[in-house]
Amino acid sequence: MKQTSIILLAVLCFVLTCSSQKNVQVLQPVRLSIFKNGTYFIKKSAPVDLSDKAFTIKAPVNTLMGSYWLATGKETTIQSIVIKQDTSRVLHICTSVDDYLKASINKQITLLRSYSTTDKLTGLLLDFNADSHLIKVKTQDNKIVIASSTNFNEFAIAEDIKNNFLADSIAPLSTINVQSSAASTIASSLSLEKGIQWYPSYLFTIINDKEAVLQMKATIINGNENFYNTDVDIIIGNPEMFYGTELDPVCVRFLNVDIFPVSDNNQLNYSFANNLSTNGAYSTFSTEAARADTDAADKTGDKLEDLFVYKLGKVNLEKQASVIVPVMSTTVRYEDIYTVDIPVSGTTDAIDAEVHHKYKVTNNTEAPFTTGSVLVINQNELPIAQSQLKYTPVKGAQEINISKAIDVPAKSEETVVKTEKTIKRNNNNGFYDKTTYNGVIALQNLQNKKVKIIVKKAVYGFVAEASLKGKIRMIKDSNNSVNPTSITEWEIELDPGQKMELTYVYSALEN
Repeated sequence: MKQTSIILLAVLCFVLTCSSQKNVQVLQPVRLSIFKNGTYFIKKSAPVDLSDKAFTIKAPVNTLMGSYWLATGKETTIQSIVIKQDTSRVLHICTSVDDYLKASINKQITLLRSYSTTDKLTGLLLDFNADSHLIKVKTQDNKIVIASSTNFNEFAIAEDIKNNFLADSIAPLSTINVQSSAASTIASSLSLEKGIQWYPSYLFTIINDKEAVLQMKATIINGNENFYNTDVDIIIGNPEMFYGTELDPVCVRFLNVDIFPVSDNNQLNYSFANNLSTNGAYSTFSTEAARADTDAADKTGDKLEDLFVYKLGKVNLEKQASVIVPVMSTTVRYEDIYTVDIPVSGTTDAIDAEVHHKYKVTNNTEAPFTTGSVLVINQNELPIAQSQLKYTPVKGAQEINISKAIDVPAKSEETVVKTEKTIKRNNNNGFYDKTTYNGVIALQNLQNKKVKIIVKKAVYGFVAEASLKGKIRMIKDSNNSVNPTSITEWEIELDPGQKMELTYVYSALEN
């Protein structure tokens, strides 16, 4: 009687275990919109069967605060959603020998021992435990053989090998309770997730001294889940993401007093500075490369409020993989310029100033350029520079750094003209001296072509005059300094071998 009770209890436990397993239905991705900061917007949808006025799907894992929304068809409405750890039967893809053994249960199998190709075990595979590596085989003479799978080097079966098998899985599940007794409905979900990121990069190919072909590609890094034949968008812009680093409570299995953070450092807005995300989110990926040919068709795009969306079409994104997608190819105009920015020197000694060679690129497309790396090559596909193209609005212009121009030397020097007392008092009733300076910037073009140079010189003081109609602007310092920051700017051209001096005069109040 006692043995019968134990058997009945074991059967009851088995029935309860089976009944607790959920029939998990899968919502298929419909559209995926990816931001540069590692977040993405995802819409999923699929027909689902209703059982006892409910259906079960996978629970959200990486959903950001307040962005998890579910909907059903018009034949029913949602009453409640229960999210908890539960057991379900899921399909596992075979990736190891142990997996293929699990997929071959109830099949005729032949196992070869590792030390011999003639010593083998043949029969019906009844069971296999991957943890203990124990196999149970029923031989042709109806004997049950239990052995360790580690004693065998390989196995073969007489029929097609399955590459998947059903197994128990314990994971967070969402059970959606509905108010209608309909047999089925269309379920859809919207959410903002984290775990996918895209990086832009450009190829700038010079055509002539005024035009170049600019190509952009998107490298998408996926660390979340598999997406097959899914409409994918990439988004350019600076959206508000107030809870950009906070998971929704449905993803947290414990009480969290920090659900509503008070520190601005917890937000993702700062990572959109200059629309550039510089830190990689993942480290190990395989790569699928697709070359961005100059004659490749541009991806379509739409302006969405202050954002711009490039539609990449149907794309396969596998988990733990990166995918490169050509996005845009267009002809742009550029100007060959040289710039020299001379900061406040703090000395009257002569200093050598760095001159930089740059390309000033005009955005004549219908979409903004987002910040990314740019490889510059000439007509013969030889590299000129690896630089950065910063965010450039439509009809705007941006400079690409090419190199230091060692053959366009520049030298800056200041001399004191006079020093005089003033009646201006500081907060301590002290006096300032008024010092007047003369400044000279000497330039020379050692190249065999005419160059355009933009010179900017900053001083602490009041600029009284500048040669060659230099443009003067003052910036009032926030620390209530008695001297403003004055910037004088010149735009000049130098013929091959030509020298030129730019001069300016300014005064500064000094203790």
